[in-house]
Amino acid sequence: MLEGPATETLATASGATVDPDPFAPVREIGEQALTPEKVSDMKYDLDLNPPRPFDLTRRLTVFTSEVQYVEVKMSNALFSARTITLPSDFQKIVDEKLRNGIRASLKIPVDPQQSYKITVGGKVLHVSEAYLKRERASLEAAFLYDWKGRGKVIFRTDRDKFQAKLKEFIDLTAAYQEAVKADLAAMRASFCEQMVNEFLPHWKDSPPARLRHRDQTNEQSLIDDITERSESMFNAAVEMGAPEAKDIYKDISIEDLDDAEMMKSLKDLMEKARVPAATIAKLFSKDEAIGTGNGRQS
Repeated sequence: MLEGPATETLATASGATVDPDPFAPVREIGEQALTPEKVSDMKYDLDLNPPRPFDLTRRLTVFTSEVQYVEVKMSNALFSARTITLPSDFQKIVDEKLRNGIRASLKIPVDPQQSYKITVGGKVLHVSEAYLKRERASLEAAFLYDWKGRGKVIFRTDRDKFQAKLKEFIDLTAAYQEAVKADLAAMRASFCEQMVNEFLPHWKDSPPARLRHRDQTNEQSLIDDITERSESMFNAAVEMGAPEAKDIYKDISIEDLDDAEMMKSLKDLMEKARVPAATIAKLFSKDEAIGTGNGRQS
C-alpha cells in the first residue's frame, strides 16, 4: 500500500481529489475522479450499446468497402403500365349489369410485343416493350445480386459501369417512346371508337345531366361528347415526362452479417454468379481478409 507524499501526488495527478488552490499541481491522468456514480453510468451506456464483436466489426469493414445495397427505380418508362382514368360520370351508371362490366380505369392500347425500328449509338434495333423489360432484367442480372430477404447488392467497383449502362437503357427507352408517339394518333382514334361503342347505347337511354339540361341528347351530340372526352382522357394518360432511373445506395449493416443462414445464401448466390474465389474468400472468411479481386468474371 502506498502512503505518504507519493500517495497524495498520485491522487492529485489522477483527479481523485478536488483542490481549490489555483496553484495546485496539474492533474496528469484525469480531470475528474472516477466516482461510483460515473462507473454506474458507464455500465448503463455499455448495456445499451455493447461493443461489437471484433470479428463482425472486421467483416463489416470489409463488406462496406466492397459491397452495397442498391435499389433501382424507373419512372415514365412503359406506356402499357399507365392507365386511363374514367371520369365519375362515366362510372355512375344506373344499370347494375352494365356498371359491373365497366372498370374505373382502362389500359392504354399499346401492344407490348409490337417492335419499332430504332437507331441508338449507331446500332439498329427492333425494340418493343417486351424487349425493354428483358433488357432491364438482363442489365440488373449482370451487375446486381438479389439477396433474398435483404435486397439487391452491388460491388462498389461495378457502380460506375452499371450507372453508365443504366443511362444507355434510359436513352433506348426514350428513343422507343418517340417511335411509339408516331402511332398514338391511331391508338387515340381506336380508343375513342371503343368508348363510343361502349357508352352510346346507355347514354341514349340515360344521358348525363349536363347534356340533358342543355337539350343536347341527339345521337350525334352524344357521340361528339363521348369522343371529345375520350380524347382528353387518352391524351392525359400518354402525356408523361422523359423516362428516368434512380439508383439508391446504402451500406450493409452489422445485423446482416450476424445472420449465418443469410450470409450463406449470399455466398451461394455469388458463387453461382462466378464471382472470383479471392473475392468470396475476402468477404466470407472468418479469418483475416485475403485476396483483392472483385466483380464478376468475364
